[in-house]
Amino acid sequence: MGKDKDKDKKQEKDIRKQEKDIKKQEKDDESSEGPEVNEEFKKKVIKYIEHDDDIKELQKKIKEIKAKKESKEEFILESLDKLNTTVIEVKGSKLIKNKSESKSAIKPEIITKTLEELLSDHETVKKWVDIDTEKKLKKAVEKIMEKMESKRTITEKVSLKRTTEKPKKIAKNKKE
Repeated sequence: MGKDKDKDKKQEKDIRKQEKDIKKQEKDDESSEGPEVNEEFKKKVIKYIEHDDDIKELQKKIKEIKAKKESKEEFILESLDKLNTTVIEVKGSKLIKNKSESKSAIKPEIITKTLEELLSDHETVKKWVDIDTEKKLKKAVEKIMEKMESKRTITEKVSLKRTTEKPKKIAKNKKE
C-alpha cells in the first residue's frame, strides 16, 4: 500500500505541475500582442490608417459639395426652361440640359404577370396555335417580350452636362 500512496502523490504532483504550466501558458498568451512586428510595418500601418481617414474626410467634403451643386442645378434647369433653351455658355464651357431615360429591370414579377396575362387570353393563344410550330414559337416569344417590355417602368432624369473647350494643340514644325 505504501507504493500506491507514493504513486498517488506523484500523480497529484504531476497534475498540479501540468495545471501550473497551463495557467502560465494562458497568461503568456494573454499578455503577448501576437507575432513581433518591425518598425517599418508599424509605420506603414499608421500611414495606412491616416490615408484612410483622409479619404473619409474628403468623401464627406465631396458629399457636401455635391449637395450644394444639386441645389444650383435645380435652379439652373428651371431657368433654362423659363428661357426656353437647353444650352448656356459660361467661361469657355457649356452647360447642356441633358435628358436620359432608363427602364427598370425585368423582374420575376413582370415575367409571371406577363405570362399569366398572355396565356389566359384564349383568343391570342388560338392565333398562335393556328400557325405552324416554328412560326408559332417565334410569334409567342415575340409577343411575350413585347408585353414584358411594355410593363417595364421608365425613369426619366434631367440633369446638366458640362462640356469644356479643349485647348488647340500647336502643330509641331515639320521637317521639309
